[in-house]
Order: sequence, then structure tokens, then C-alpha cells
Amino acid sequence: MGVVVASLAAVFCLTTSSGQVAASGPADRVAVPPQAPPSDSDTATARRWIDRLGRIVPTRFVARASERFLLVSDLHEADAADALQRLERTANAIEGFARELDLPERTQKEDARLVGIAFRERRAFERFASEEDRVDASWMVGYWVPGADRIVFRREGNAVAATRALHMERTGEGAVLASTSEPIAVTVAHEAAHQLLHRLGVQRRGLRSPLAVAEGLAIAFERCAIDGGEPFAIQPEREERVADAIAAGTLPALSALVATPRLLSTDPGAIERFYDASYSLIRHLRTSRFDDFAEYLRLLRDEAATLSGRRNKELFEGCFGPIEKVEQAWHRSVRQSGKRTRPT
Repeated sequence: MGVVVASLAAVFCLTTSSGQVAASGPADRVAVPPQAPPSDSDTATARRWIDRLGRIVPTRFVARASERFLLVSDLHEADAADALQRLERTANAIEGFARELDLPERTQKEDARLVGIAFRERRAFERFASEEDRVDASWMVGYWVPGADRIVFRREGNAVAATRALHMERTGEGAVLASTSEPIAVTVAHEAAHQLLHRLGVQRRGLRSPLAVAEGLAIAFERCAIDGGEPFAIQPEREERVADAIAAGTLPALSALVATPRLLSTDPGAIERFYDASYSLIRHLRTSRFDDFAEYLRLLRDEAATLSGRRNKELFEGCFGPIEKVEQAWHRSVRQSGKRTRPT
């Protein structure tokens, strides 16, 4: 993109504990709400990331740091601060989840900050995705790249879609997990959840573990970034769709959900059912079989390098019992939930 690293570094901003912006460039930038008190290493950490990203992001981009994240973007000050706040809310929720399940974060080799790149304009977002990540982002609002361990999203065109269709596609750098049109807060939280779960080791590069587990968990934390809601809360509309799919015989089979690291179909309706089923299943297991669920995630993490479809099934049945019986209990729970949530 012809980016000059020095120019990007010249507009580096870091939010201080007093809410003022410390910058190495112009001093008249608008103050933003405080994110986290900076440590002595904050500036050096952000500059190292700017050096890495300077060759691939436009020169007008600004880096802003919070406690756990570095956001490099051309968003307005208020929008960038809002995105960082939502990222931190998501991180808080996932840290609480990790403590519940006794899943310690993996040791990091270097900077612990998670990186996000955000664009105001759709065209710039799509160009970056195409040139740097080799992704067709024409249908996306955001995505996470495991190999680079960064989330990328856009703010323009923030329309709420009638349905949600998430997709995984192969790229030159591995697999990309992506979101279609959603409220921007949902996209930010969903892709950040993938990033944070990757740090925990629950989701690993290569995506050999079941995709349904990765997506079900990411969906679980979306509401945390929007309204501070609790993770794993019941989602009545989603649960009703799952109940309807069970009745119609179109819900993905549990044996397929727990085995495959990819989508079962590219049909939009099937994709929606896949993600509805993924969240419903993960919520059911976490609610009804908490200890077994915790052990299951630990095993997926510990065996990440050697997982396969067959091994994924073996781990699932080792923790929860025969797939057929688990499926029956899950479907029964969905039908009972549907009776409680449907309007009379």
C-alpha cells in the first residue's frame, strides 16, 4: 500500500490515565475517555506493533492502546474509544469464563497485547483484506486471522442483517473466521472472542478442533460487549429457530457438529442453522454438564496439535457419553425451552 512507517508512527496516540492523549505528533488531538493507566512499556510496546503494521496500514492510521488491546485505525476518537471499551468488556467476560473452568492463559512469547485494525470505509477495509490477508471481504464486516492473530473490521455500512451468516474460508495464511453485517459491537466482540480464546488455547491455529465449539463460544460473548450482559444467556429467537429445525429435521447432526473443523454447507440457510445449533449446543453443555464441559475444553486444548474428526468424536464421547444420548437430551432441552420462550 506504499505506507511509510515513520508517518504512521508520527500520529501514534496513547490514552493516559487522566484521559489526555499523549502523542509524538500534533498535540491538539481530542481527549478520549481513559482506558487504562499506561505502564513504562506502553509506548515501546505500541511502537513495536506500529513498526510491524506500518508497512500494511495507511499512513493516516492512529494506534491507541488499552489494557489488553492495541487498535490501529482511522476511526474517529470517540468510535475508537468505544471499540476499545467493548474489546475490554469482552476480555473481562472471557477471563471470568477461564477462571470458572480453570483454563490458564498460555504463556506469550512477546507483547501480550491483542491487535485490531479498524477502517472507517468499506472500500479500504476490502482492499486491505484482499491485499494483505488474501480474503474476499465484500460480504464481511470483520474477521480474525489466526496466523497473524489480529482482528480486522470496518465501521461503514453498519446495518443490522435480518439473518446472521458467519463463514470460514481458506486463505494464503490459513483459515479466516468472519462476520457478515451486524451491529459493529457484535462483530468486534465476536472476533475478539476468537482472539482471546486463541490465547487460552481453546481455539488454535489450523482449526482442527470442531468449528461448532469455536463459534458457539464466540457467540456466547457477543452480548457482553453490547450491554454488559452475561455470557451464555438464552437467546429466544435463536432457540426458537433451533426448535423449528429439530421439528423439520434440518438441524445439523450432533455427530457432525462435534467432529468437523469446517462448515457443513455453503448454503446460507444451512450456515445460519449451523451457527444457531453451535450456540445452542455449547450453552446446553455448559449449563447442564459444567464439569464435563470444562474437561472437554481442556482436552481440546491439550490435544490441539493432533486432533482429527475421529479424535474429536472420541474426546466428546469420553466426556459426555454416547453422542446419540447427548443429542436426545439436547433436543429435549431445546423443545422445553421453546415452550417457555414462545409467546402464547
